[in-house]
Amino acid sequence: MLFNPMKKLVPKIQVARHIRFPKVSPKNTYKPLSHEERSFYTSSIHIVHDRKYATLHYRTKDVCYFYNTTLASLRSIVPLYHYTSGQYLFLKADIEYGLPEKPIPKSWYSVKAPNGDIYLIYIIFHSKSDKSLCIYNITKNKIVHCVSHFSTSIDDERVENYSRILGNSFVIIYTYEDLKLRVDLVDLVFETVDTFNYTIHDYLNNLLAVVDDDIEKNRIFDVLSILNNTYIAGYRGHDWRFLGIMYRINNREGLVPFVNYFELYLGVKQNIENIVFNQGTAVLLMKCRIENNELSVEFTTWAGEGIRKLDDPTFKVTIPANAVLFRKKYNLDDRYDISQSYPYYIHEVAPNYIFTTDGVLEQNPHYKNDYIMHPGFSYAYVHGHKRRMAFHRVNGINILKSNVQTIVQLKRSYIKEGQKFRVLIVEADIGEKFLHPELITFFDLRKAYKFLQKNIYAQNENSEAFVDASQFMFKVNIKEKIPRILKLSKKELKSINNRLTHFVYVDEVEGLLYILIVLFPKKEKKKGKNDDNDECDTIYWLFKCNILKPTVPCEVITKLHLTNSGKVKDFINIVRHNVHLMQMFSNINCNNMRINNTYTLTYVYDNILITTSDRLDIKIRDTKQNRDSTVQYLKQIPEIVSIHMYCDVYQDECLICKTNINPRFGNLVEAYYPLMFMDLKLVKPNQIK
Repeated sequence: MLFNPMKKLVPKIQVARHIRFPKVSPKNTYKPLSHEERSFYTSSIHIVHDRKYATLHYRTKDVCYFYNTTLASLRSIVPLYHYTSGQYLFLKADIEYGLPEKPIPKSWYSVKAPNGDIYLIYIIFHSKSDKSLCIYNITKNKIVHCVSHFSTSIDDERVENYSRILGNSFVIIYTYEDLKLRVDLVDLVFETVDTFNYTIHDYLNNLLAVVDDDIEKNRIFDVLSILNNTYIAGYRGHDWRFLGIMYRINNREGLVPFVNYFELYLGVKQNIENIVFNQGTAVLLMKCRIENNELSVEFTTWAGEGIRKLDDPTFKVTIPANAVLFRKKYNLDDRYDISQSYPYYIHEVAPNYIFTTDGVLEQNPHYKNDYIMHPGFSYAYVHGHKRRMAFHRVNGINILKSNVQTIVQLKRSYIKEGQKFRVLIVEADIGEKFLHPELITFFDLRKAYKFLQKNIYAQNENSEAFVDASQFMFKVNIKEKIPRILKLSKKELKSINNRLTHFVYVDEVEGLLYILIVLFPKKEKKKGKNDDNDECDTIYWLFKCNILKPTVPCEVITKLHLTNSGKVKDFINIVRHNVHLMQMFSNINCNNMRINNTYTLTYVYDNILITTSDRLDIKIRDTKQNRDSTVQYLKQIPEIVSIHMYCDVYQDECLICKTNINPRFGNLVEAYYPLMFMDLKLVKPNQIK
């Protein structure tokens, strides 16, 4: 008998939907962990640490890179993001931030100058009243320049508010010191500094040269005299007030993008002797521009209402618009070759928008090479809290929302990855923990997917522009649905409204909205033990609504009536519905009847059910693959008064669960635990240079 050689069979396996995080500490200490995250548009690095050890990790496509070290050593690591390649560069720096509780500074930005060196701009925290903004040469391991004595109002997490990289060759630092505006122009190519100051007195003296009316000139002299007298008397008087910035990026095809212009808007803080400078608006503009191989720094006027006296309506000085009060120019030669630089402060360049460390810039419709800072999108991008969902990023779809407009970037990778989700929540009038939203705005991913297939950007394979998102959005009013679901009249709803609450869960994969409605018992005066008052008389309804088919009525899944004597359940084909929220009902009893206590210990994401309890562990159930896993995050379990879990899924599908534990004895404990939700193919250690 002849036997054919057997072919080598490859076993069919299913990649785990979640993995445990790389170990932070060499030993299983079960210490509470802290978490820091630094976003670079749609990419993030995560740092999880205890008081001694730390782990840095990030994801690129289907690979998770991690680096285990000590917390002290991690503070010397600077992550740089290369937006053109989507890769990170980690450098070691011999610097101190003055914040021992933070693994990396929350606010810094960097650039590779034309001389080939990489520079970091960051703030050192000495004390609440003593901070310094420094420029550090990472390549040569030396501090180039520092500006000290920042006031208590300086935000150590917003270094971009006090400095600006210009032409990838200069850093402009602007601070307030002893009633004067101080400007430090740092030349990175030659590592030289030019410093100059500008006071309110300088401003008024320069106005004398641009105001033509002799009467108004005399009024300026009067104001100068009043200010001088107040200073002699020891009163600090008028001071500059920072109002905002605007800047432009030049992005000519084939060249390195760079900031070629920015404006700093300054107002005046106080009024002396009822003297007001342009009340409520800017007074002075500082303009910095690179053009025709020349850098110029100018102070110009802002017209506004002029200088007035509140107690004398006849007193007014009209200020001409855009009059130059001060100017300095610097010639630039071939050593300032921008093509030899790299803007690490830029995180994404799309055809019509550019994303930087501190803003969003929109393409100028008349000059395609110029991108101008968009105030609304910039504020949403930088300051938008995740619960406000100002910037939503998932699976190749990036949604940015301002107060007046919502735009979306549909990347071609979304087609390649497949239709994982059907809807996304982009806005909700949310309360604590998203428990009781009344109005939810959804993004229809099915419609976006069809749009992307139809408009596959055949004209430009590299083009992934932002488009108006309103065509893909729709609203669901939960408050209006509840009386229709319960079939209540307005009068009936009013009679029980103070006892009625609701919770929601959205199945973004299937496009389903689950509404859990709770009717609590009436609050009555205490009765005797033999009275019939049932303090546990609570009714729960769970409904399912297909939000993609608004004309189809919501369907009741289950009803539960809780009493002192026990539970009366009325399940309706619960197996067919496969509802994660039913996990909550298993623990409801008379002593723990408040559903929100259970709700805050439960999180659902893409067929993954996550729960925690007073056992201080996290249980993960993959309902699709029928797998369970338990992670213990605190070994010694204290006597607990209350516990709440908050989970956030980041754009790289990294889930961070934060648990607030309130023990009966001791201080509040915050414990973080990270999990990765992705089809990982590789986990690799990262290299630090």
